[in-house]
Amino acid sequence: MKLENEIILGSVAISDANLILEGIITGDVQGESSFYWQNQAELYPVTVSTDGNNFVCRLLLQPVMQLRCVCQTGAAKLVTLKLRVGKMFPLAASLKHAYYSAHGFVLKRMDNCLLLHQTAKVLPAELRLLLELAASCKLSAWKAVFLRSFYHLRRLFNPRTFWLVSDRPDRADDNGEAFFTYAVTQVQDRDVYFLLRKDSVDYPRLSKIGKVIPYGSLRHKIYQLMADVIITSGGSLEFMLAAFNKEYYKDILFKQKRVFLQHGVTQCNYSAWLNKYEKNFSFFITTTPQEQAAILRENYFYDESVVRLTGFARYDFLQSRPGKIICIMPSWRGNLINLQLYNRNGTCEPVAGFSESAFFKFYNGLLNDARLLAALQKYGYQLKFVLHPNMRAFSDVFTKNALVKFVTTQERYRDLINEGSMVVTDYSSVAFDFAYLNKPVLYCQFDREEYTHWRFYHQGYFDYETAGLGEVVTTLDAAVDRLIGYMINGCIMKPCYRERVAKTFAYRDRQNCQRIYEAIANL
Repeated sequence: MKLENEIILGSVAISDANLILEGIITGDVQGESSFYWQNQAELYPVTVSTDGNNFVCRLLLQPVMQLRCVCQTGAAKLVTLKLRVGKMFPLAASLKHAYYSAHGFVLKRMDNCLLLHQTAKVLPAELRLLLELAASCKLSAWKAVFLRSFYHLRRLFNPRTFWLVSDRPDRADDNGEAFFTYAVTQVQDRDVYFLLRKDSVDYPRLSKIGKVIPYGSLRHKIYQLMADVIITSGGSLEFMLAAFNKEYYKDILFKQKRVFLQHGVTQCNYSAWLNKYEKNFSFFITTTPQEQAAILRENYFYDESVVRLTGFARYDFLQSRPGKIICIMPSWRGNLINLQLYNRNGTCEPVAGFSESAFFKFYNGLLNDARLLAALQKYGYQLKFVLHPNMRAFSDVFTKNALVKFVTTQERYRDLINEGSMVVTDYSSVAFDFAYLNKPVLYCQFDREEYTHWRFYHQGYFDYETAGLGEVVTTLDAAVDRLIGYMINGCIMKPCYRERVAKTFAYRDRQNCQRIYEAIANL
């Protein structure tokens, strides 16, 4: 059955002279049909890409515009497409009087049309929206009336700008913390705040660095609205917006600039999750030329002005001081987590039969291998087993011994990378952090076929055999052999991988935070 054409608006930008609309047209766009934006009798062609059905259309601003997207097949009459607003478009679909204002223009939606008019007065549009919210008699809507009013009054009387930085709701210790540490020493004309749960083990430490806002508090709601720039290492913006019914604040929230510092180097293709119409990042920070090129090439829908090659903020704070520690840091496995429970309340529990999984059998076998334990004792090494935060609660299932330390939330990733002599992983981008310090990497890919068929995995540009930063093994015996070999030679990275590392990172000058800061300051 032929899929009917619809237009999904992804983003909008209003400049001094142009209205820029981006989005996706669903259905068959490569046939005989032509697409246009129509304003009165004027038609503006819409060019749709062949690989992702997305478009970018730049229209000359006029004082009054009534726009609808139309389709024409051959000599047939123009047909108006059904118009939908996407997740990152600043007009709320559920509110009749939703509006977006910028550069002296107000944008609204009426059925399948966009209405744009030039005006110096935004107050009438805001009052109509507030009345609609109040009339709903919902508690959340009344809260929105208060917060929106507070927002506009604060902007009127105190236009000072500030940035809101984060990693995870419950943890810091990532690119967000690293950038925050740098930024608080640099800012003069703005404030920088960090967002974190008050019961986090990192809260006291971050409070000594700068100003911290408790996640989920009233301050969080207020400062979330007021921030000019949102800076986070987490790809999920949802946790930062969890305090809101986003529909009530969409025009405000999506005026903000969003900077994605990343958690790890993007090896896989995450375009379905991180594309412009899902996140609409103002900056997407990368650390290798290969990574940057892949994001520009694949269907993320960003250009070079957004995808910036600066290096990761946390790399500026890495200092190698190896202490005869071998870190084992596997990727998480969504198929081994009770996802129904996780999605409902964030609780991480193993699925039934976890102890029979290839993941458990391999790592439990490695941690208790007699040959490996004997070599650890002989050469004076210790293993540190670092489960992913989503699997940290699984540690009790594993067999314990005196030569293996199971890392808790109290231990910082930065210290593990600095003090570790090498890392054993499977598919995790943590390999880049160790390789950055010229420390050996061993990839244990015993379940590659199973892992690559996991619904969250999508093959990207990165090939572990030809571009990986260390050796790849597929069996327990081979992993033990390689580890013993590395202990014998003092955990020195082999020359061939040193050469790969030298070609991988764009910068190793400890100026990453500065480059990121300057880019954001010039937004």
